[in-house]
Amino acid sequence: MSEIYQILSITENDPGRYSENALNEAVQIKFTQAESYRNSFAATTLTRLRWAELVNNDTDSDLAIFWEKMPRQVFMHVIMMDFYYGVPTTVDCVLSKLGTRTGARIIAESIDQNLVCKKNSDRDHRVKWLQPSIKMVQAYEQRAAQWEYRRVIQEDRLAESTLVKALIAFDQLRKRYLPGHIYDGVKFNLTDEMLEHKLEIDHPMLEIVA
Repeated sequence: MSEIYQILSITENDPGRYSENALNEAVQIKFTQAESYRNSFAATTLTRLRWAELVNNDTDSDLAIFWEKMPRQVFMHVIMMDFYYGVPTTVDCVLSKLGTRTGARIIAESIDQNLVCKKNSDRDHRVKWLQPSIKMVQAYEQRAAQWEYRRVIQEDRLAESTLVKALIAFDQLRKRYLPGHIYDGVKFNLTDEMLEHKLEIDHPMLEIVA
């Protein structure tokens, strides 16, 4: 939906469009160079959303006593799933999934934390849209990127991981084409010392199988 996100090559991006507070603003542009890794992240996000929804609604299972409802995770994954699909999340969608009181509380808290932005639909101002801020997308994707990095290290597949290569390549492009204060706020940090082949394994069983 072009009315939500502009699709653009990062090489055509205008660095001057970013304000000092840009990380707290809704994502407006999706860069084409991010599509490859975001297709993978979208599949993972959908799996996590379905699991969170199952746990949230599984009251009849023999395992129900072990489940803890996860409305905040459902909300987070719904916002990000719609972001990957390129559509807004409607307030009504959130309220129908989480209930009016819980959904409204999580929406308000997310807006207060500058993670989600709310606006009127361009087509019908009675419909309220939710979009992730740059800050939210960065936090979500940084966690996903670092998890993927750890996973391939553990599986000894770093050299063959096309996903990790795509993440590193996109970070290099962002460093080149984004203003410094924006790049510092959105980079994946995959080259941090803690992630550079120095992964600590704390659990004794993991030490055995590593």
